[in-house]
Amino acid sequence: QFIVEIKPDRYLQCIFANFVIVQNRRDPICSWKKHFLVKSTAVNFWPQIGLIPRDPHRGDRFENIYFMGNPEEFIQETSILESEIKKLDLTWRMAPREKWHDYSKADAIVAIRPPDKEMSRRKPATRLINAWSADVPAILSPDIAFEDIRRSELDYLRAKNVPHIIEQLKRLKSGPSLRRAMAENGRKRSEEFSLVKTTQQWITTIREHIIPEYIIWRKSAVKRMSFSSMRMLTYIINGIDMERKASLL
Repeated sequence: QFIVEIKPDRYLQCIFANFVIVQNRRDPICSWKKHFLVKSTAVNFWPQIGLIPRDPHRGDRFENIYFMGNPEEFIQETSILESEIKKLDLTWRMAPREKWHDYSKADAIVAIRPPDKEMSRRKPATRLINAWSADVPAILSPDIAFEDIRRSELDYLRAKNVPHIIEQLKRLKSGPSLRRAMAENGRKRSEEFSLVKTTQQWITTIREHIIPEYIIWRKSAVKRMSFSSMRMLTYIINGIDMERKASLL
């Protein structure tokens, strides 16, 4: 069997995967050393299903600041942040999972990930692309996925901690023209990650990467045997559990 694994932000699940689809071009599995062991390519994450953009009737109102995601994926100082945001006469909201698609009342989003270079290299730029699609300015940590597609400050404002977040919120609050410019820029950038563009990226990946690799694999019995033997030998030598096997690749 020629196995293609779609690997989101996690470790590799199948040590015999012949080809791997990742969501971040800087995923550890794509590093120059591991590239010789695992053929891989990055494909953009699908657009958020049922995304509800910011209500245009809100106009230049700037009141609600949202985080769309799991609490453990945000810096720990949430109580401090909420207190500081309240001083700006703004409201801080951490949306529940069932509302991650709803930006109708959001005037800006904030997503600052705890420092973890290894994890950030596996994560896609979903929060940024969703913000673009929702017409909402974003304040984000300089994660690799975000930085990879950033073209200007209008794409998103950088922040690493609570003081940085507050500084950027002050800029947005006092700058309706900046908010409008970021929303307009986001609408244009989101077109690069549309359903049509992502579908075409999948078609190209299958035609130009996966099928050629499969043809080479199918024609060479030696290649098939050496591939399986090398993977199993590496796994046995390292003696790690199945959940952590990606670290050896």
